[in-house]
Amino acid sequence: MEKTRRKILRQAKSYFSDSEYKRYFRALKTLDSHKVSLDQTLTIQETLFTILPEFNILYASLFFQSEQISSSIKKRFLNKIQLRIHKKIQILRSFSLTDEDSEKKLLKILFLAFTEKPRILYFFLAYQFSLSQTIHLSSLDVQVAYAIQLFKIVAPLAKRMGIRKLYETFESIAFSVLFVDDYKNISQQRSEYVKKEKFFMRKISDKIRYYLKKEGLHFQISHRVKSIYSIYKKLKKKGRTNIEILNDIFAIRIIVENVSDCYKILGIIHQKFPHIPGKIKDYISLPKPNSYQSLHTILQISADDDTLPFEVQIRTKEMNEVASSGMAAHMFYKKNDTKIESNKMIKKKIALLSKQLSSQNFLQNAEKDLFNNFIFVFTKNNKIFPIERGSTALDFALSIHSDLGFYCKDVFINGEECEKGTILQNGDKIEITKSNTTTIDPSWVKYSRNIKMQKKIISFFSSE
Repeated sequence: MEKTRRKILRQAKSYFSDSEYKRYFRALKTLDSHKVSLDQTLTIQETLFTILPEFNILYASLFFQSEQISSSIKKRFLNKIQLRIHKKIQILRSFSLTDEDSEKKLLKILFLAFTEKPRILYFFLAYQFSLSQTIHLSSLDVQVAYAIQLFKIVAPLAKRMGIRKLYETFESIAFSVLFVDDYKNISQQRSEYVKKEKFFMRKISDKIRYYLKKEGLHFQISHRVKSIYSIYKKLKKKGRTNIEILNDIFAIRIIVENVSDCYKILGIIHQKFPHIPGKIKDYISLPKPNSYQSLHTILQISADDDTLPFEVQIRTKEMNEVASSGMAAHMFYKKNDTKIESNKMIKKKIALLSKQLSSQNFLQNAEKDLFNNFIFVFTKNNKIFPIERGSTALDFALSIHSDLGFYCKDVFINGEECEKGTILQNGDKIEITKSNTTTIDPSWVKYSRNIKMQKKIISFFSSE
C-alpha cells in the first residue's frame, strides 16, 4: 500500500491548500504511529480523490477505522464540521447491504444525505468500492447477497451521479458473481473481438488523427471497449448471443479544447468516412440526467471483405472528466476564479439531482433493471444459478437440462423434500434426484411458472 500512500499524498498536495496539506499529513502520520490499520482507509481515500477531492470529507474519512482510534485523538484532530461528517460515516458503515432489514433504512439515510450533504454519498460509494475489491474472499452466499445489492442500490446510485468508473466496476463485479457462465462467455468473445480488430482500429485512428491535424485542431485520441455487462444488456435486448452484431463494442474517443471543435470534428469525420444515418446522438445540446455530455456517431468502414461498425465519441476535456468521475469532479476541474464559477454550477446540478433522486423514483428506476427479473439459487454443488423470478423447482430442473426435468423424481430445497411446483426464493439450495425412466406427465405444466419451460413440457409430448 506504500505506492497508494505516495499517490494520495501527491494528490493531497495538488488539491489542498498548504495548511490543509500539513493537517492531512500530520493526521496520517499520527494514525501510523498508533498502529491503525489503514489498508481499507487508503483505498477509500484513493477513490475519493478521484470522485470528490474535497478536504473535509477526505480528512474526516481518514478516521474511518473508528474503533481503532481513541476519542481523544478524534477530538484533537477533527473540528465540529468534520466530527459531524465522521458520525455520518460511522452510521453508513454500520449498515450491511447483505441484511435485508437494513435496506429501507439505508435508502432513507442515503437520500436524506443527498438532499442535505451530498459529500456523504461520495464516501458511501468509495466505501462500497473498497468492500467490492474483497468480495471474492467472502462465502458464496454472502457474495450473492452483496452482488444483488450492488445491482439494486450501489451501481444505480453511482450511475445516477454520473461516476462511470465506479458504476461499471460495481456492475462488472456483481455480474461476474451472479451470472458466471454468461460473464465468461461474453468476456471470451470480447477478448477475441478486440484481438481481431485492434490493429484495424489503430489504423482508422491514425487516419482520423491525420485529417484533424491537417485542419490545425488540438485534440487527444483514445479508445474505449464496451464493458462486459453493457454488452450483455444489449444482447439480451436484441435477443442475440453473438457480440459482433453490436455497433459500439469499440469506440474512438476524441477529446478537444472547446464545444465548437466538437461539432467541427463531427463534420470532418462525416466528410471523410461513411457513417450510419440516424445514429448521431447530440448529448451536448441535450445532456443525460446525470450531466453526461458528448457527441456520438457510428462509422461503417470496409475491411478485408467485411464491414466494421464502430462508435466515435467527441467531447471536451471537461465533459470527459465529468463522464468518468461524475459531476463533483467538475467542481475541482479548474482552479482559482473558474473554480468558484464551477462550484456554483455544480450546486445547481446537485439541487436538480436531489429532486430526481427521491427514494420512490430511484427504487422504481432500479426495479426496471434487468437483474430485478431474476433470483439467484444454488445447485447441490454450490454453483450459483440465475433463474427468472417466480420460477418453480421444476423450472429449475428443466433449465439445468431437459433430461433432469423429464426424469425428475424428488425435489429437495434447503435439505427438505418439496413439491415440484414450489416457488423458489433467493438463496435456495436445490437438489433434484433422477429416476431411471421418464417421469414427466402432461399435468406437470401446472408445476411450471416459466413459459419457456412450459413449452419444453408440451414439446416433449408433441414429439412422441
